[in-house]
Amino acid sequence: LRAVADRETEGTVCAFSKLISSVEHCQAQVLEAIDLSLRVAENRAQSLLRELEEEIAALNKRRRTLSQLAVSEDYILFLKMFPTLSTPPQAKDWSNVSVPSQLTSGVLLTNVNQTMERLEEEIEKLTEVCRRSTPPVPAPRPSPKVRRVQEYAADITLDPSTAHARLIISADGKQVHCGERHQLVPDNPERFDRVVCVLAHQGFSSGRHYWEVNVAGKTDWDLGLARRSVNRKGKITVSPTHGYWILSLRDRTDYAFRGVPSNNLMINIRPSRIGIYVDCDKGLVSFYNVEAKLLIYSFTGSFLDTVHPFFSPCTNKSGQNEAPVIICPVAE
Repeated sequence: LRAVADRETEGTVCAFSKLISSVEHCQAQVLEAIDLSLRVAENRAQSLLRELEEEIAALNKRRRTLSQLAVSEDYILFLKMFPTLSTPPQAKDWSNVSVPSQLTSGVLLTNVNQTMERLEEEIEKLTEVCRRSTPPVPAPRPSPKVRRVQEYAADITLDPSTAHARLIISADGKQVHCGERHQLVPDNPERFDRVVCVLAHQGFSSGRHYWEVNVAGKTDWDLGLARRSVNRKGKITVSPTHGYWILSLRDRTDYAFRGVPSNNLMINIRPSRIGIYVDCDKGLVSFYNVEAKLLIYSFTGSFLDTVHPFFSPCTNKSGQNEAPVIICPVAE
């Protein structure tokens, strides 16, 4: 099987290399044709400009001669030159003279576009054939551990004194979203002033704890844990080394466990409800897709201090990410 795959890979790479070479050759020919058209148009424009300048120079010379005769008292010279000067010179009709603004007739570009469309159709067909011939990837199996960790459900509420000034927290402390403007809030030491995030009232230094968060309708969010002693002013570095254990979503599809560098995650089933489990004694934090009962990611380290649940709805991106992050009751 490996030998067959290697042969198919080699053949595919060779075919696409030839295709790329052909496209590059075609591109070079098109650019050369455009450059030639440009040079022809420039030469014509320069020729017309010289002709126009010569005509203007002749008219200026005639104007000076007429001006001199108008003030001259040599009537014999006036009568001698009058017949030639009284006849208007023949001037070229410049109203219909133009330099083409389009370097090609447009047919060339149309043909290129049509060729590209056909090429894209063929590549799409080839991709579909490859997709059909690829063995199906087995779906992830539900984790029975989700039900077990739900036994450690904790009642979590948001702490407004830690919230960034743009965050709006519900009266019951269960929901948070990002507003358009900063609110007038005290600049207390606990408050994050750069990152739109908030911590929970509850802190954990021992035992096992679990909570669930609804993130439906959001394009971006950050969820996890933060050490109580983290810096809350200015720029922060989100990583376990700096006291953050964070799962994030960006642009609807890009999931990652944040670190330096971040660990990008391939998630087949997009979660709308995230379960977060922490075992303080083991230094373990796990993230679950609650509906699918799937483990998303686990990290084991050492917390070294009390940790608090961390929430960030991220900015609302002009309304695209305005849905709130909601702490949900854990299902019985």
